[in-house]
Amino acid sequence: MKIRTLLLYSSGGTSRDIFLQTYLGPLLKKIQGSKLLTNGIKNEQYQRLLYSLISPYEALSYINDWKEAFENSDELDVTSLNVLNQRHAHSYLQKHIKEFDLIILMHSVLGDNVEIIIPFEQVLKERTGKLLSFVGNEYDLMLKKKAFLQNVDADYIASQLPHEAHTFVYKELSAQLIDAPHALNENIYRPSKSNKVYDIAFSGAKYGIFIGDQERNNLIKTMTNSTPQLKNKINIGRNKNLPRNLWVELLQSAKATVGAEAGTYYLDRNGSLLEQSKEYVQQNPDANLDDLLEKIFDNTSIEYVSGKAISSRHFEPVGTKTCQILLEGNFNGILKEGEHYISVKKNFSNLKDVIDVYSDHDLRNQIVERAYAYISENHTYKNRVETITNKLFNI
Repeated sequence: MKIRTLLLYSSGGTSRDIFLQTYLGPLLKKIQGSKLLTNGIKNEQYQRLLYSLISPYEALSYINDWKEAFENSDELDVTSLNVLNQRHAHSYLQKHIKEFDLIILMHSVLGDNVEIIIPFEQVLKERTGKLLSFVGNEYDLMLKKKAFLQNVDADYIASQLPHEAHTFVYKELSAQLIDAPHALNENIYRPSKSNKVYDIAFSGAKYGIFIGDQERNNLIKTMTNSTPQLKNKINIGRNKNLPRNLWVELLQSAKATVGAEAGTYYLDRNGSLLEQSKEYVQQNPDANLDDLLEKIFDNTSIEYVSGKAISSRHFEPVGTKTCQILLEGNFNGILKEGEHYISVKKNFSNLKDVIDVYSDHDLRNQIVERAYAYISENHTYKNRVETITNKLFNI
C-alpha cells in the first residue's frame, strides 16, 4: 500500500495572496490549469504580472519542483492542500489530519511569512502520522520558524544547508535532520534542439548587501563588462527572477550561465545577525558593504557558521546542458570545479583562463556532458524523494 501523505504548501506569502486564494481560489486554479499563461500570452511582462497574481512563487522553480516530485512518487498517495485558502485548509485538517501517515510542510509554508502556517499549529499537534518539514530561506525569521517546529513537535527537518551548517542551526531541536539540497527536475529542465543564440545568459534578483557579501552581483557585473572577446550576445542584465517556463527557455538558448553559492557566510542559530544587518541598511540607505562589515559582522560576539549552499539554480542549467561559470565554492560537496563547472576565483584573477576554457568548444562540452550524466543519475528530485521516503519508512 502507498503511504497516505498530506502535503501542505502555499502559493504565495502576502496578505493579498491569502485574500485571493481564500475568496478566488477556484477561479485562480482554473486559470493556472489552463494554457493561458504559457501559450495564450507571449509578452514576458504580462506573463510575469499574471503569475504574480495567480502563482507568486512560480519564479521560485524549486517550490513546484519539490511538490511535483512528491506528488509523482510511486510510494506516496499524496493529497496536496494550499494553506493560503485558510478557511478551507483549516476545515479540511480538522476533519482528516488523523487519516494520514505522513504530513509534509513545504518550503513555501515556512519561508517568507511564518504567519501563514502558525494558525494551523494546534491542529497539526493532533496528527497521528509523522511530520516532515522543509524550511525556506534558512537565514531569515529563524527564531519564529524554530519555535513553530518545536511547538508542533516536528519529527523530521529537511534542510538545504550543508550538513555542518544545519546541525549547528537546529542543534536545540529534537527533530531528526535530513540532508535535502535542491535537485534537478529533469521533466522541466531538458536540452533543446534549438541553436544556443547566447554565449552567456542569466536572469535573477540582485542580492541585497544585508547578506554580508556581493559576490554574485560582482560576478555578473564582471562577466558583463570584461568579456569583449565573446562573439555572440550576452544576456545577463535582468535583475529579476523569471517564471519557470521563461527561465527554461532562457537557459536553453544559452551556451553558458553564471552563478555563485546561495545564502550567507554569517549564519547564526536565530538569524540575529541578518536581522541586525537589515535594520542597519534600512536606517542607513547609503551604507556600502564595507560599512556593514565593520558595524555588524566583523565585531560580533554572536556565534555563526557559513550557510553558503548549493541552490536549485545550480541544477537547472545542468538539465538544459548549459555550461556553468561559477564562483569558487563547495556547493554541498555535489559539484566539482573543472569537472562539472568552470570555476572563477573570487578575486577574478583567472578570468582569462575561464574565458579560454569556455571558448574551447570540445572542453566546454565535456564539462556539460559530465555534469549532465552525474546529476541526472544521482541528484534529481525523484532521487531526493526516494531517499527521504526510505529514511522515514525504511522502504
